[in-house]
Amino acid sequence: VRDLRDQVRRSDQAVEDYRRAHGLYKSGANTVTTQQLSELNTQLMAAQTAKAEAEARLAEAQNLRQGHQNSETVPEVLRSPLIAALRQQQADAERRAAVVAALHGAQHPDLRRARAEAGAIAGMVSAEISKVMDGLVRDARTADARYASLLQQFDQLKEKMGSVNDASIQLEALERDEQV
Repeated sequence: VRDLRDQVRRSDQAVEDYRRAHGLYKSGANTVTTQQLSELNTQLMAAQTAKAEAEARLAEAQNLRQGHQNSETVPEVLRSPLIAALRQQQADAERRAAVVAALHGAQHPDLRRARAEAGAIAGMVSAEISKVMDGLVRDARTADARYASLLQQFDQLKEKMGSVNDASIQLEALERDEQV
């Protein structure tokens, strides 16, 4: 009985040693590498979707700009609360300029000030639109870089998975021997 117990212990130890030597750690029914590959695949699909969305938003904005349409029609620009607030300030300044022009004439100093204010606000709006467009470019680059990084990790893990599968075959043989 003692010899059989020692043989079982040696078999158990051989299985565990082989597992450690080849990184075949189990978590439930799967190896850790299998779980990592599955999780990375999920992240890769999400990154691919994010990349496609970012590239589509950028392409739409660039097409609007190249078509000589107003960049203010870009959805991200339309959703910007800062640009909306600046547009409201610009409209107020233009309204004041119109009132001053109607009451005091085109040469009145208050009219020049109101027009200068409206012009300054228009410049701020243009700067904010440029920031939004630059943000779209950065978002597309970031999404692309994340996707490329995850793809590289996925490919490396797939290669490792091949080695794990080869080692798993030997492990299964050891486990069968252990059970006999």
